[in-house]
Amino acid sequence: MISRTLLFAFAITLLLGCKKGENDPSFSLKSRKARLTGSWVAESAEWTKNDTTLVFDGVNVEISDTAVIDKLGYSINMQFTSTGEYIFSTTTIYSENYIDSTLAGVNCNNTETGLWNFTGGASNTKTKSQLLLLSSKLEKTCSNMAVNVNTTSITGQNGGFIYNIDRLSDTELILIYNREIATSNGTIIETGKIKLNKEDS
Repeated sequence: MISRTLLFAFAITLLLGCKKGENDPSFSLKSRKARLTGSWVAESAEWTKNDTTLVFDGVNVEISDTAVIDKLGYSINMQFTSTGEYIFSTTTIYSENYIDSTLAGVNCNNTETGLWNFTGGASNTKTKSQLLLLSSKLEKTCSNMAVNVNTTSITGQNGGFIYNIDRLSDTELILIYNREIATSNGTIIETGKIKLNKEDS
């Protein structure tokens, strides 16, 4: 009887131990690493950068500040491997009548690749409650036709970014961040929240 009780308690501890995040499922048979591994597509997102706000509805992003409102086609995809690599890609689609004629009808793809890892466990953060992305390559390709392609590539360790994991289930990932960047013109305050759904494997 004692053995069964101990086995049951161990099983419950194991299942609950995979939760980590406040909004994670109550229990899961998969570890956080197994849940994160795979391809994700953004359903919605919202960012602010000082006076500029960007709202993404899964198809378009609306950019607004004190004077201007722009609406662009947009998409966000993230892929994580079990061996610690990631690909973060975005696509921006400018309409044919876009106000900046140099961008009218242009599609731009941004791809960031590098290494990912869980972090956290310091101060008030729980272990594995944050996601660290260490970029090793940035590539931007813009084109308005098959023969008119402009590609910019930066290779080498060029920075890291930490997201707080608000929720990580088998099918849903919510990432949030808040950071301050000191510049010669003052401090830039950035906040953001991205909700992603896992693609069927």
